[in-house]
Amino acid sequence: MTVLLVSAFSFASRTNAVSSATLAISINGGTIQFPGETATFYFTTTANGNVVNPSNITVTLYFPNNINNIALTPTQVTNGVYMVQWPIPANAVTGYYALVVYASYQYGTFAGLAVQGFEISQGLQNNQNQIMTGIGGLSAQMSSVEANVMTALNSSVASPVLGASSVLGGAILPHASLATSRAIGFCILALLVAAVLLSTGVLVRRNYKN
Repeated sequence: MTVLLVSAFSFASRTNAVSSATLAISINGGTIQFPGETATFYFTTTANGNVVNPSNITVTLYFPNNINNIALTPTQVTNGVYMVQWPIPANAVTGYYALVVYASYQYGTFAGLAVQGFEISQGLQNNQNQIMTGIGGLSAQMSSVEANVMTALNSSVASPVLGASSVLGGAILPHASLATSRAIGFCILALLVAAVLLSTGVLVRRNYKN
């Protein structure tokens, strides 16, 4: 009976030893990247729920064509936390990439591997270029409309109104700019016109009653 108990204890110990040999690696980073940017990823390493610093870390970036794979060097941020960066070339191949992190601890007693996939896309950049082109065209059209409006305002029909507005605005604010004087003058003329129309309406009503 004693022998059986010792054997059971020995088997349980071996089971725990096997399960504790796993080094957990967790990677975090953007799933969509763009040419010309710097892809940044962070990963953590733990063993049995405790943060550890692996004695060996290998980071490999796998390209979509699985030919131009490169090794990256991680930088330790703090205990068990590392950062790895990759400056994405402007002419980078679009598609899906894989960042593979392998690490071991205590001379290989603990070991683990993790993979983070991400995509390099030019779709949003192309849309951004189209939006900027559209904004440029709209700005040109607005400039053309503004020029036409200013031409109409400076015509012989609008000149008396502009002149009167400038005089009235300049009388109130002598040191104001021409645009400010005209704006103030327009407001004053509008009030005067409204007052005249209101007075005319009152007189018409009185005459109608009489």
